[in-house]
Amino acid sequence: GLWYVNLTLLDISDLSAGMNTSLYDYLSEMSFHENEPLFILCILLEQMGEFERSKQFCHLILRDLPEGHELIAVQGHLALIEYELGNFHDAKSICEQSLMIHSKLDHDNNEKTISKPLSHLHSNLGMILSELGDYKGAIFHYVQAISIDEVLLSKDHVDLAVSFNNLGMAYADLGHFKEALYWLEKRALKLQLLKLPENHPDLATTYSNIGETYCENGNYKKARENYERVLAIQKVALSPLHPSTASTFNNLGVMCEKMGDYDAALAYHQQALEVLLHSRTLDHMEFAATYNNMAAVFDWRGNFDEALCHYNKALEYLLTSLGTDNHPAVACSCNNIGMVHFQRENYDKALEYFEKTQKIEETLLEKNHSSLATTYNNLGMVFAAVGRLADAMEYHRRALTIRRRALSKNHPELASSYDNMGVVYYKQGHYKTAIDFHQKALSIQKKALANNHPSMATTKQHLGDVYFRLGNYRAALKLYADALNMAQNCLPASHPSIEKYNVKLRQAKAKLTKK
Repeated sequence: GLWYVNLTLLDISDLSAGMNTSLYDYLSEMSFHENEPLFILCILLEQMGEFERSKQFCHLILRDLPEGHELIAVQGHLALIEYELGNFHDAKSICEQSLMIHSKLDHDNNEKTISKPLSHLHSNLGMILSELGDYKGAIFHYVQAISIDEVLLSKDHVDLAVSFNNLGMAYADLGHFKEALYWLEKRALKLQLLKLPENHPDLATTYSNIGETYCENGNYKKARENYERVLAIQKVALSPLHPSTASTFNNLGVMCEKMGDYDAALAYHQQALEVLLHSRTLDHMEFAATYNNMAAVFDWRGNFDEALCHYNKALEYLLTSLGTDNHPAVACSCNNIGMVHFQRENYDKALEYFEKTQKIEETLLEKNHSSLATTYNNLGMVFAAVGRLADAMEYHRRALTIRRRALSKNHPELASSYDNMGVVYYKQGHYKTAIDFHQKALSIQKKALANNHPSMATTKQHLGDVYFRLGNYRAALKLYADALNMAQNCLPASHPSIEKYNVKLRQAKAKLTKK
């Protein structure tokens, strides 16, 4: 039979209101065994998504705890809650304080101890630093977690795959795709294939991370293959319309979008939406992600009205879920809306949204976070478009400085910075420097991206513009033709870029005919 037991321990709706904790004190003295049941409740509430209530119980436990390993475990959990709430700096501070306590305990006891809570602490700090954009710091702490787990567990224990996944994704964020794929494919996946059944959900997580890494590297075919493996596992292991399939449908949609198959992309995103609508719980964040992805498809198609409509829906869901506009996800959403206004040449609105993004990110993120580089890059593009060339160059230089520090030398985002700086040099009349920067961008793109990537087409067009201005119409014609060919291979026929490249091609041909 089943027992249903309803226990009310404490009403902790407001700790600051002088809550009566006599029941807690009594139970702690009598039978609570070092607060363990309360800590289990903290973990349970966090897993239920009740982050604020879990946080309140953590503070209640910490109230009387002396410095020791139990305090480190509770603080590690509190850091995880702050991370879930988007309070990354608070989370980082708690982890660092806990590591200092651990170091002090070791020093006082003249020993070097390792434990599962210490491993979790390093792992959590790695996640937090990744969110803050300190990918090298994240890698350091993930390696620490792995070295501890390899002592506590056997070296081929399947739980190590979680840490291998984390480390791989940190390398991917840094733009070190070779190292990322080593940890994801050669270590995590290889271990899981040996230890787990072929349709285990943890395998789906690893395939998803591998797919994301190939996507970042511009290898969309391999990314799509891995996402399809995820979906195949989910169809066997999960019930139809299980909420987890929504993110997989979204990932497959993104892949189709990047490969230029916009009808298939929308179909996948609509499947994600159907899953969410049938879900028992209303996952506002996943709804936001789905509408954001659908907006991106409309954006690529050049259907800016629909893109704007869907980006605004995504923002509404985000604000409902988060209850604040001071969150990195809101900054990302504002950035997307700003880009649509930029493409529509509505530069005042674009600037408004990019500055909103900048304000949020400069408050919440580390100063070298790659998201800030993207925002500075976008602000630079707006300033270049309205003729504020000194401001444009200043923001592009800020973006480039961050990207050089945070990313690998062949990361596509570095190419974006070089290309946009080339545009500013072109507008300033520094044509030789402009050519150098566009060629730097192309050199990276040829190594990092698929052959017909839209970004490469854009760079070729920009380089063509410089040669056209210099009167080298034959070189310009070749570059415009390359850009057009690339665009026709990856964009729909109605996309504005195709018409733009056609116009430039005709202009170059006309100049050559006159000669």
